[in-house]
Amino acid sequence: MISATPLRLAVIGDPIAHSLSPLMHTAMLKALGLDGSYEAVRVAADALPAWTGSPACRTLAGFNATMPHKLMLLDLVDELDSQARAIGAVNTVAIRNGRLCGHNTDGTGFVAALQEQGVDPAGRRVALLGAGGAVRSIVAVLLAAGVAGVTLFSRRPEQSAELAAAFCGVKACQLDWQRLPDDLAGHDMLVNGTSLGMQGMQQDFASTAFLAALPASGVVCDVVYRPQRTTLLAAAEALGLTAVGGTGMLIHQGILALEHFLNCDLDRAAMARVVWEALRPRLENA
Repeated sequence: MISATPLRLAVIGDPIAHSLSPLMHTAMLKALGLDGSYEAVRVAADALPAWTGSPACRTLAGFNATMPHKLMLLDLVDELDSQARAIGAVNTVAIRNGRLCGHNTDGTGFVAALQEQGVDPAGRRVALLGAGGAVRSIVAVLLAAGVAGVTLFSRRPEQSAELAAAFCGVKACQLDWQRLPDDLAGHDMLVNGTSLGMQGMQQDFASTAFLAALPASGVVCDVVYRPQRTTLLAAAEALGLTAVGGTGMLIHQGILALEHFLNCDLDRAAMARVVWEALRPRLENA
């Protein structure tokens, strides 16, 4: 239920100056006619337990969390919803009656972005590159959405094996770029859950030839949103595949987070338009 009381919200992480969350949430609060603020707060990993118990935290209406806090918050919140528990990570904390209520909106935001582009994940066989925090949330929600199976490809087999063991219907494989075209046989969706291709990073895909292993009806997704049209997405489009960028996931996870903060449903399509207009100058000039 939306309150007339001024809302104080925040996003925490380390580093945090790069976060687009303040821009997104400030735009949504303004569009809703709500008096509130949303700030970025740098909280070091070793300072997180003390911060969550401090007045600086407990007087907020809620906060988002980015690296390195998503896993640590599992043991620091007072309540966990079923999705955050299943995923094993928290990116959104609503504070109600002084209690920290943990949620995870990353995976649901990813699926919402797919649906926005007319992609139904049900029945698809998904190949995921990487096995980090973002991938964990995507796996959990894709399985709930009825995918036929998920294969994790990671350069760190112990990490992908641990993640695969946590979910039924998930297979872990060593990422071998030379062998990847053969390994992708039978898959019809590929998701890049790594930082490859991200602006400011030194590494990009040396080759995207493996995309030719996907069928004509294949879907290629990238969690990277800077730049909006990554090397991977451009290559997918050149092959006539459906390409879904990371901006949609960013936007929809933020909308879902605000719903938790306000404890009400929002017009998600309207909020998506508001957030996109707020982000457009930053993303298009990136």
